[in-house]
Amino acid sequence: LGPEDHVAAVRIPGPCAADVAPVGGDGSIGAADLIAVLANWEEACTPVNFDRRGVVGFGELLSVLHAWGPCP
Repeated sequence: LGPEDHVAAVRIPGPCAADVAPVGGDGSIGAADLIAVLANWEEACTPVNFDRRGVVGFGELLSVLHAWGPCP
């Protein structure tokens, strides 16, 4: 790679993308994940912005509520 080459990291959400807390996930969606979403509300460059639609917001909140419980 040269100085003018650009590299981008792409994260493809898996079946348990809302499992963001603790960092790296714990195998279930619950209160820690909900708190992480609320604590990072309207932040852009954070792992909690797992839908990558700009900032942490209603997409992440609804994903956490919809996926509540153990990861598949």
